[in-house]
Amino acid sequence: MVYVLFVKLVGSSDVWRKIAVPGEKTFSDLSETILNVFDLDKVHHMHEFVLTDPKSGLCVKMKNETGWILRPLDVFNEGSEKLKDWITYAWDIVYVYDFENPVIFTIQLEKVLDIPLNRIMYIDGEGFVSLPTGVASS
Repeated sequence: MVYVLFVKLVGSSDVWRKIAVPGEKTFSDLSETILNVFDLDKVHHMHEFVLTDPKSGLCVKMKNETGWILRPLDVFNEGSEKLKDWITYAWDIVYVYDFENPVIFTIQLEKVLDIPLNRIMYIDGEGFVSLPTGVASS
């Protein structure tokens, strides 16, 4: 399965990207893709995905943390969690980049395609991210 995702900068109606992502890719792959398609610096900034089920209120996080002694039950490693196991129309998904000067994106599942695709594809987009002070771009 391939997921067509609409990624939008929170607070801006005209900064967005549409990407096609194979379900076998991880949240780490998705993070790298978002940083690439929005031309953001990929170094030295913490980030996380927050997935919320609006019906039940269940909230889980995907982080790039390593070395946990006791990992919280609601936090998963983004490098090992595949999109196909999590992406549904039901989840509200937010990507937070840089906790000190956050740049926040919403991610919506537009459609699921049953086509062969082994790499992430940029489809379309508009606008540029205006970064808060202290956040570097590449």
